[in-house]
Amino acid sequence: MAGTVTIGASGTYASITGTGGLFEAINNNGIDGNLIAEILDASIAETGATALNPMQTGCSPSYSLTIRPATGVTTVVSGSSTTPLIDLNGADFVIIDGSNSGSSSKDMTIRNTGTGATIRLIGGAVNDTLRNCIIESQNTATTSGTVFFSTATGTGVTTGNSNNVINNCDIRDRSDIAGVPANAVYSEGTNSLPNAGNKISGCNVFNFTNTGVLISATGAGDGWVINPSSFYQTAARTTNITFISILGGNGHSIVNNSIGGSAPNAGGSFFSSTARIIGINLNVGSTTTTSIQGNTIKNMRTTGTENNM
Repeated sequence: MAGTVTIGASGTYASITGTGGLFEAINNNGIDGNLIAEILDASIAETGATALNPMQTGCSPSYSLTIRPATGVTTVVSGSSTTPLIDLNGADFVIIDGSNSGSSSKDMTIRNTGTGATIRLIGGAVNDTLRNCIIESQNTATTSGTVFFSTATGTGVTTGNSNNVINNCDIRDRSDIAGVPANAVYSEGTNSLPNAGNKISGCNVFNFTNTGVLISATGAGDGWVINPSSFYQTAARTTNITFISILGGNGHSIVNNSIGGSAPNAGGSFFSSTARIIGINLNVGSTTTTSIQGNTIKNMRTTGTENNM
């Protein structure tokens, strides 16, 4: 497979993850050139049934798959799944680009209306990119997230889910009904193969009941980059809220982020909580210096029995 295929009622494939869909075709056939899959319809129903496995690429190890809306199409890719809706299982060089014009517009919403993650990277998925997307879930598991960097176990897996990029995305609760996730981004990892070198840049991360970005002790490989992004809440919370938490690893960079308020850049009205608020929480190594500079934390109020930030 190579060139351009389409997703939709009149497309090459009716869905991305369903039976007979794009992921199944790539798993069966591999790719022998860069492949672009363009979404034709305003809505695409997904089941999450088929994960994208490592892509067989013939002589080149770095052919890419790009999934994007067709020119001028604004689309919602959604489905109800207790497991991840979009599952990248060791698949490398996948680009999910929500712009329908090749710019920075966010013209694609990816939404899991069930209880699972919306996008998961697992099995050593590296060099993948999520950009210009609105990514929504109501996943309340505290050991998962709307975007979930999972584990990297299995035969032949030699690296964590590493060197991936999330750029210019909104990672949030469900915008169609009430439904708020525990974590927006969660990294699980393993002690032997932690997730390292991932970057979150230019994103709006908002509306969660636990943590905006939570990189666990086993999921904290070296060199995570979080800059510059906005972390905020558009509603009051009654649970302890942490905006950024990294619990291991070395050489991270948390620079020029805005934390607080009800809008990007810590704007809008103040964020109100009856519990504890933590802006940035770190428990990291000293082998390589972690840089925390230029962050703005403001426009918040906490009340109740645990009045601390």
